[in-house]
Amino acid sequence: MTNLLDEPRQTVGPAVLDPLAPGKTGVWSAAGVRVIRRTWPHRPHVDEHSRCTPRFCARRQGELLTIQHDLRPDELCDGLALLIAEELDGTGVLNGQAEFEAVFTGIVRSTVDGPLAAWLCFYTNSLDRLEGRALQNHSTAAFAPVHEHAQSQIHGSSVVDLGSCFGFFPLRLAAAGFDVTATDLSAPTMRLLG
Repeated sequence: MTNLLDEPRQTVGPAVLDPLAPGKTGVWSAAGVRVIRRTWPHRPHVDEHSRCTPRFCARRQGELLTIQHDLRPDELCDGLALLIAEELDGTGVLNGQAEFEAVFTGIVRSTVDGPLAAWLCFYTNSLDRLEGRALQNHSTAAFAPVHEHAQSQIHGSSVVDLGSCFGFFPLRLAAAGFDVTATDLSAPTMRLLG
């Protein structure tokens, strides 16, 4: 018998995810990944193709990776990347960047109904934490001091931000009155930022 980590897998090539694609409430699927928001009590999975962590349950069946999670809307923020890295990528569940991005997108989309509402929740929570406006019982974002320091090093009034990802730093600069151009190789994240 093999377990989830020992199964031979091919690296999934980069897939262009549409973070705003229509979806069903509580479920999101794309690129061989299905993410389901669990609203029922956790039931441990004991078969060799599954792995449970404190916040996730993962099961790989052939080419399909299914992730169940119990995250709430107030937990959606940029810190989600660290949680996924620790509990899923760090335990060998995820197979490359494409699956990481699909799971990240799936968690956001399955937690809040509607594509725009889901990403607005994610952006609002992330910016609140980055700007020190964290919700009760949540700490501010780890990158907040980095953004603060980087902003203090800017001379002039215009900035080109390379590798913007979701664009939190460019948004901070724009709010402070800078003329900002945000760029990234990921068209979907640039679409979200737009």
